[in-house]
Amino acid sequence: MAKEKEKKSTALTKPTQASGAIVNTNVPEYLRTATPDGFENMGQGDLIVPRLGLCQELSPQRKKSKPNFIDGLKVGEFFNTVTSKNYGGTVQIIPLTFYKSRIRFHEELGKGILCQSLDARVGVGEPGGNCATCPMSRFGSAKKGKGQACTEFYNYPSLIVPEKGPVTRENLIMVSFKSTAIGEAKKMNSVARLSGVDMYGWVYRLTAGEKSNEVNEWFTPIVNPGEFVSP
Repeated sequence: MAKEKEKKSTALTKPTQASGAIVNTNVPEYLRTATPDGFENMGQGDLIVPRLGLCQELSPQRKKSKPNFIDGLKVGEFFNTVTSKNYGGTVQIIPLTFYKSRIRFHEELGKGILCQSLDARVGVGEPGGNCATCPMSRFGSAKKGKGQACTEFYNYPSLIVPEKGPVTRENLIMVSFKSTAIGEAKKMNSVARLSGVDMYGWVYRLTAGEKSNEVNEWFTPIVNPGEFVSP
């Protein structure tokens, strides 16, 4: 149950920024608390909700022959994997809590999952066991490329902030970061933790950033400086 907070404003409040960093000098009174909520379950969790997708060149949502085709969806745009709603190139989210997980996918596309850990600590499947000592979690274990054979995810059950209207239960969505986007997730964690407010006291704007290596080009979510939620 949410705490009782003093209502002072219905608008989002921008925190003070210095040299590009967000500093904890302008936290609204209604968000101040000695024991911030939302961090109790870090490192574990299990929640089945729609996911926030980011369209890539080969995403099935772009192919008319696929059942999950989304008409008008462009590369670099965010979308809801269940409702097929297109959010465009920018989306605002309110993270509610955080947990990590790991999945080892089959090397052949479409052949499913070989091993999975819902807490990024103990895996179930092949090979299973302690994730910290598992050779599949080490860099260089992937046969194609220099990454890990087992993918680590930073997960945030979140609320999408709609352009119009209130935030409701229907705005629940899972936002996950992996691979090159893990750094963006850690940035979001740091902003929330250092501010001293509840995790769900922040609204973040995600934009699509283009990345590339010697072989591929892809889009990854970029976390932009957040704003405090209204009362």
